[in-house]
Amino acid sequence: MRLGLTVVGIVLMGGLPGRAAFAQRRPAARPVQSVATPVVAPERSPQEQHFERGHELMAQRRTRDALTEFEAACSPERRPPCVWFQIVALDALRERLRAAELFTVYDALATGRPDDYDVVRTRVMGGVGRLRVIPEGEVPAGVAFLLDGTPLRGAQVGGDAVYVLPGERVVEARGEGREPVRLAVTVAAGADRSVSVPIPEERVPVTRRWWFWTGIAVVVAGGVTAAVLLSTQDAPTTERTRPPSPLLGTGFQVIRSVP
Repeated sequence: MRLGLTVVGIVLMGGLPGRAAFAQRRPAARPVQSVATPVVAPERSPQEQHFERGHELMAQRRTRDALTEFEAACSPERRPPCVWFQIVALDALRERLRAAELFTVYDALATGRPDDYDVVRTRVMGGVGRLRVIPEGEVPAGVAFLLDGTPLRGAQVGGDAVYVLPGERVVEARGEGREPVRLAVTVAAGADRSVSVPIPEERVPVTRRWWFWTGIAVVVAGGVTAAVLLSTQDAPTTERTRPPSPLLGTGFQVIRSVP
């Protein structure tokens, strides 16, 4: 009986509390604040900074300064992009010899080619020639080969051709105690030339040459002959007279004697 009265009383007062009532009693949830993490750009290496600076200078037509930046971008490690733009800068400066030498480096490093590769290469290679220096025989120790006064090293002697500017080039072979060899070679633009260089011969002392002692003998013989002639010409003479001989006729005779 009491339970029934209690239920009736609750209904009359408004009914059982629903979900909305429980929801109103819950404490309000705090808004979630999202903290944005700032994006930090990765730090560029010194080589990347030099490379970008080189492009800025090229856009300003400061090609010489741009070349310096591209060279710094390739230090200490050479990479194809910085080598290529060194070639481009050298081509713009008309320094075709250095550009041709760098093409060898670029071709060994790069796996692909820029769009203007063929155009630049044709222009650069058309402004230089190639010269191959070939020794005539085995090169002894201490013998060096030079091209326009610059020593050739390693495979540059008897192996790979060397890029040269068109015109007359001078090839030399030298060695201590040897007679130097010097040859002049004319190389045309875009042409390949080879020159055969004799091995410098050992320098023989003067006293070991046949003509030295022959000359000495001639000089000595000439000196002796001259001394005899001079002594004969300078010798004093005496004159005396003697009475006429009945056998030779009348008159006095002059007799000249040489001691």
